[in-house]
Amino acid sequence: VVPSTTPCPSFQGYSVTEDGRVFSHWKKIMLGRPHGCRVERAEEPQHEQARTPVRGRKGYLLASVGMRRVAVHLLVLDAFHGPRPGPDFEGRHLDDNHLNNHAANLAWGTPLDNAADRRRNGGYEGGETHGRAKLSSRQVADIRERAASGERFSDLGRAFHINEGHAARIVRR
Repeated sequence: VVPSTTPCPSFQGYSVTEDGRVFSHWKKIMLGRPHGCRVERAEEPQHEQARTPVRGRKGYLLASVGMRRVAVHLLVLDAFHGPRPGPDFEGRHLDDNHLNNHAANLAWGTPLDNAADRRRNGGYEGGETHGRAKLSSRQVADIRERAASGERFSDLGRAFHINEGHAARIVRR
């Protein structure tokens, strides 16, 4: 029994369910030797998943669509939210879980929207939470206060184990 599917306008012959299962509407007809086979469109989905989705290098689920692999979330977005609005838009997982391809969890957006999602969900590493950060926000405030009271950049650099230019850039924001 095939669940209710919605066609993907940008990927002819494929449809998806609201929770991200991909169905193919193509069927292979064997013509026998030496003729090989031909592929034609069927009215109803013939089999679930053109191929079982695999996890790509970036953590997204990928499904075989024709001769290429497409991220499942892009298929779901195409079917339930319409085709990509423009070249600068990307698919967003609102909860930042790459495996949650439910239509309600997906939206088209810009890279800035995606970054805002990461910040909101706690996945953003910036400022003192970044793995390579050398200073905390308190230390930065300290450097600015001490520079305002006349301390030289070279002395600040030595005190906080950073170079003089870095201290100057912190003070000048």
